[in-house]
Amino acid sequence: MSERRIKCLVWDLDQTLWSGILLEGDLVALKPGARETIVELDGRGILQSIASRNDPALAIEQLTTWGLADYFLHPQISLAADKPAQIAHIAHLLNLQLEHVAFIDDDPSQRAYVAYALPAVTVLEADQAPILPQTAMFAVDYLTEEARHRRQFYQAEVQRQAAERSWHGRRLDFLQYCQTVLVLRAAASKDVPRIAELIERTNQLNTAAYRFSHKDVVGRMNSSEYRLVVAQMSDRFGDYGTVGVMIVHQLDQQWRIEVLLVSCRVMGRGVGEALLCYGLQQARVQGLQSLHALYRRTAFNRAMHLLFVTHGFRRGKQKDGMVAFTHDLEVIPDYPTWIDVQVT
Repeated sequence: MSERRIKCLVWDLDQTLWSGILLEGDLVALKPGARETIVELDGRGILQSIASRNDPALAIEQLTTWGLADYFLHPQISLAADKPAQIAHIAHLLNLQLEHVAFIDDDPSQRAYVAYALPAVTVLEADQAPILPQTAMFAVDYLTEEARHRRQFYQAEVQRQAAERSWHGRRLDFLQYCQTVLVLRAAASKDVPRIAELIERTNQLNTAAYRFSHKDVVGRMNSSEYRLVVAQMSDRFGDYGTVGVMIVHQLDQQWRIEVLLVSCRVMGRGVGEALLCYGLQQARVQGLQSLHALYRRTAFNRAMHLLFVTHGFRRGKQKDGMVAFTHDLEVIPDYPTWIDVQVT
């Protein structure tokens, strides 16, 4: 359990985040160390939310008074709360697997209920709150700009989703309304921490499910046999930072996509498609006859298999769990029509 990396901490409120019971009229006070833990985890890019049986208006008002309301994404606060359902809904809204979620609560019966209903969730006792930043599951290897602003990125995504729900018309028209700009460029040394972070964090939109270390990324960056491309995205709702990477092994006339991955928070926005089209175009420009790609199937990355198939790749042999795909470069698909792709 200690080796798990938590991406979202879900807080209970009464007797956990604060002392006292709000609905009973208590003069509640933040538990010692709670604010420091919230701020520290937020700075590391660890998301936070709430699952609580409480009056939502009163609870948010109290959090706002302390200047903490903005730290919590998709808080689930209800007088008829079912905490496993609340936690599962939070994970769904944040597009996170439950194994990357932790829940902290003072009530042993609620902890037991969550552990039983959601065994993948890490359950923590309330008195652990002050020491959570010192535990391995909340450690981060690299503190990137994307990590520092991860909550703001998700808040921008909340605005985008709200706008999409209220949109009357085709989804394609909405995507064009977003005015998405995707910058594709060769990776530089400054990008290494973010590339390593993406490789560590990305499960669903990762073609090869590799877990390269920082050293592995640096080695490829410094090798003439590899090309590393990063994708930076922005739209009318904000800047998303670096959201994708493609690592291509270029050995003579044999190019092979070793890894193509995209941050899950931009799922469905066409970033993977754009990276793949760029790789195909570059292979043709170099006069190659084909472009190869590796894919290792996991329980979560089926979407990347479909990405290859729908972009003209032929499935080849499987060896040691790794599938080889090949594209003959005869017909190269265009970039998604709703994205302004800028190659620099």
